[in-house]
Amino acid sequence: MFPTLKNGDFVIYRTFNSIEPAPDPGSILIIEHPQRPEIIMIKRLIKISESGFDVRGDNQNASTDSREFGYLKPVQIKGIVEAVIA
Repeated sequence: MFPTLKNGDFVIYRTFNSIEPAPDPGSILIIEHPQRPEIIMIKRLIKISESGFDVRGDNQNASTDSREFGYLKPVQIKGIVEAVIA
């Protein structure tokens, strides 16, 4: 998520429950990698469609995101970042 997040930054997030209203596009999310659920990632929500949640990294040249693994299901969103501490 560079340049928004840098090594050593801390994020404060709230847990997301898939039955609550969807986060707004532009939100930074804590997500579960769809193909490797043991991996937790931080990505930005780009859009929501009938296919799911389109997430991208801010450094798109070096990001593994929806362009590679497809759209996310709501249950794959673990949290919404509320603050970043540099």
